[in-house]
Amino acid sequence: MAMASSMSDNRFVMGYPSMNNDGNKYSQAPPPPVPGYVLQGAYPPPPPPQPPYFGYPGAPTESKKQVSPSFNVWYNSRNYGPSGWALPEDDSSKRFGRVMLVTMVTLIVSMCMVSLVIWFLFGTQIPEFDVSSLAVSNLNGNDSVITANWDVNITVFKPDTDLRVDFDSVKASIFYKNYPLAAAAVEPFYSHGNRLLSLQIRMDNATAPGKPFLAGEIIENKNGGMLFVSVRLRMEAKFQSGSVWRKETLRVFCEDLKINFSPAGGDGTLAEDSQTECLIFT
Repeated sequence: MAMASSMSDNRFVMGYPSMNNDGNKYSQAPPPPVPGYVLQGAYPPPPPPQPPYFGYPGAPTESKKQVSPSFNVWYNSRNYGPSGWALPEDDSSKRFGRVMLVTMVTLIVSMCMVSLVIWFLFGTQIPEFDVSSLAVSNLNGNDSVITANWDVNITVFKPDTDLRVDFDSVKASIFYKNYPLAAAAVEPFYSHGNRLLSLQIRMDNATAPGKPFLAGEIIENKNGGMLFVSVRLRMEAKFQSGSVWRKETLRVFCEDLKINFSPAGGDGTLAEDSQTECLIFT
């Protein structure tokens, strides 16, 4: 019995230790602190700083490659300066690109300024064209040809008397709808100081290829006493003010010109209520 009692006193107990009645303290003293462990929730102090480390240890001598001193001098002179810092890259290409960009911008701005100056000088000074008279005689046609005598008088109005305008390579045409009835070249003319200029265009015995429906329609309109035609001009114009000048190709369209014929089917003249103003395209 004594042996059983001693064994029961020395057996191990599993689980947490028992507490006192207050439930806050253990019935036996806590174990001693572990060396290096700080109580009361404090962190241990940081480790001491390590000495600076400047590189990896060199490889064994037998694995090192032998490089000639001349190669080291050439490499260092090309890639590093005297102090060991890397040399900056050559920016000559960047400078060239900047110069080209500045040059292009300057040219574009200059061209815009010149265009604005020319527009202010000539843009609003284009002459005006107006049909003052139109006459047609001996208008006949068949399936093969259409003949007539045309006499057109056009008035050119120039807003600025100081502006000199020279007209060259003038070509005149008469159309019925989109079919040409007559065409002729006109002598060059100019307007230096006058505001008004009269342009006389005469086309005698003008012939045009006839078509079955075209000739019949024209003769029918003539016999009915009314025919609509168009007068179109194309010319090279030179505008000059002092030492500044500019050339333009002008296209003048005088559309829907109404011609009245006599009841007997004779000659025709421009109607009083006809459209006479012309459109100008450059």
